[in-house]
Amino acid sequence: MTHGTYDKEIIRRVIRQHMAELKYCYETELQHDDTLDGRILARFSLNSDGRVVTSGIQSSTMHAPKVESCVANVFQRLEFARMPGGNGLTTVTYPLSFHRAGG
Repeated sequence: MTHGTYDKEIIRRVIRQHMAELKYCYETELQHDDTLDGRILARFSLNSDGRVVTSGIQSSTMHAPKVESCVANVFQRLEFARMPGGNGLTTVTYPLSFHRAGG
């Protein structure tokens, strides 16, 4: 869900470019807990310059603070193109599901 100036497809494209980093957050902790599984709803806000100004986790069924923190950090580092004529903040909630391969 997106509220603000940015086009949803632009946001999806940037997040997809960083999907390996998001999977790394999960797979690193999966090595310590092979039952780790669930869904994270990330939330972030970006300004019209394309900079993420806040990021966090809105909800999670994983109950894995290290994964959740890592995911929030990946979202904090995302960079978007400047939005011409845009002003204010765009707030995005983005769902992620993590499941073991073959599980």
